[in-house]
Amino acid sequence: MARTRRTWAVVGAGSLVAAGLIAAAPTAAQASTVVNFTTVGPATWTVPAGVTSVDVVAIGGSGATGGGGSGGAGGSGAQVTATMTVTAGQSLAVFVGGGATAGTSAGGGSSSVNAGTVGNQIIAGGGGGGGDAAGAGGSGGG
Repeated sequence: MARTRRTWAVVGAGSLVAAGLIAAAPTAAQASTVVNFTTVGPATWTVPAGVTSVDVVAIGGSGATGGGGSGGAGGSGAQVTATMTVTAGQSLAVFVGGGATAGTSAGGGSSSVNAGTVGNQIIAGGGGGGGDAAGAGGSGGG
């Protein structure tokens, strides 16, 4: 029986959507589908029948510029990737972190995937740091 690989992405709203479309090229025996989560907040994804692994790209939201928009730039959200073994019917909790509002010096939100519950985190891309009047914010961590 051929193994089916489903490829999907978790994308922080403050990040470039195109960055979430990274997908591994499937072999001839594999089919590949991309599922993007771009709405900020929680979502649930149930693994379809026949799927045994997923490639995940989690991207944290970008940090905000500081000082009413005249301060340093916000940092980029981190991008992390993983290949996970899954079973049909398994429920994955997805959280998409948002980008921070310009001029607030706030950090961006992290994007993550959990195996069914928030306490069972599999992967997370940290949000970027907020800029301030003295300089730019740092990039998020993975």
